[in-house]
Amino acid sequence: MKSGTGSGYDLKAAAGLMLWLAGIMTSGYLSAQEDFIVIITGMLLAFGGYSMMYNREMSAGTWWVAGMVARILLIPVFPAWSDDVYRFFWDGSLTLAGNNPYGMLPADAIQAGVEVLTPQLFEKLNSQGYYTVYPPVGQLYFASASLAGDVENFAIWLRCLMIVTEGLIYGYLAFNRGVGPLSTKWLWLFFLNPLVIIEGTGNLHFEAVMISFLALSIHFYFRGKIRTSAAFLAISIGCKLLPTMLIPWFLFRTKGRNRITLLATLTGVGLAIFIPLWMDGALVSMLRSTDLYFRKFEFNAGIYFILREVGTYMTGYNLIQYLGPLLGVTALAINLLAAKKNVENSERSFFLYALTAWTAYLLLSTTVHPWYIISLVFLGAAAGRVYPLFWSFLAVLSYAHYSADFGRYESLFLWIEYITVLGLMAYEYQKAGHTTHPLQS
Repeated sequence: MKSGTGSGYDLKAAAGLMLWLAGIMTSGYLSAQEDFIVIITGMLLAFGGYSMMYNREMSAGTWWVAGMVARILLIPVFPAWSDDVYRFFWDGSLTLAGNNPYGMLPADAIQAGVEVLTPQLFEKLNSQGYYTVYPPVGQLYFASASLAGDVENFAIWLRCLMIVTEGLIYGYLAFNRGVGPLSTKWLWLFFLNPLVIIEGTGNLHFEAVMISFLALSIHFYFRGKIRTSAAFLAISIGCKLLPTMLIPWFLFRTKGRNRITLLATLTGVGLAIFIPLWMDGALVSMLRSTDLYFRKFEFNAGIYFILREVGTYMTGYNLIQYLGPLLGVTALAINLLAAKKNVENSERSFFLYALTAWTAYLLLSTTVHPWYIISLVFLGAAAGRVYPLFWSFLAVLSYAHYSADFGRYESLFLWIEYITVLGLMAYEYQKAGHTTHPLQS
């Protein structure tokens, strides 16, 4: 680890790494969803160390090993900030039992007598009343980890599978000059981000795997390997559906035979991946559950909460069933306009577009869990914008919602989060035409 100004070991970066690791271990081993003080303390330590490393030079080997060590040390921890792990295990166990997880409600699975799906496990689900929304690549990971036999061992094996995926992909990218205009530096800003590690590896949220395959897709696209790029894009979509929002840019920017190759490969691989959704009306079931995201769920939202209050004041009831789809359509319109306006076919151009589209999507969403920011950290670091890095810390303030002592301050924390993010975003975009790439300074 070298200093940014000369030879020798960089003591500040080394101290930052130690503080960063201490914060991640505190967050992983000592905190629970309702322990707001412990969560914030751990993340303050982790982000403090992370900021100390910000302008230091680190070799690819250094940051890759550091990121892998932090992830490996979290292997024994059972997810403490989210109960999604129970649905992951539920879906994986259904698949192993020969059932299609897209066509069976949890209550139906209990009646079907799947041995491992007990009433006790059913009570721990946060999604008892709707079909699964996790695409087939995610289901493949869940089924593989479910071979462990119980939810505790499932969590360990799923985490190992995720760590292997991230380790192989980012190791490959690190030693092949990465993707994006910043190459190695932006990769470590993402790979060592505390939220990415805690919410991805620690709490098993599949955005971490989705982004890994998306990174490979972008890497191969800008090296002229269109078919390989499209295949990895399809796999990324097979983890979570979100990368579909980036397809407009590829369609606008890819020309001639390359466009045909991209579309044919993306369609072919996509159809093969999503075969389970063509069976027994499973696609309709999944889309119905996905629709609930726009019409029912609300958490840590920005613009939506303001519109909700205005709507409630004017009508006397919550207008989420109308506001959710309307905001979704607005985000799509911003995406298409940004894709069409963005005329340069370059890595820098792509990341600026993708960051704009994904930011619009999150700002207009009715639900923004902290792990949703993982994708924005990836895009923001590559595009040279700092506000996603700040948001990755500020989003953790939303855990006040689960605290008996701090829940009353939830609205205050929400204002702090979004005013800070929007202020930084406006400042960075205003300065964009008058400065160099922010992360190159």
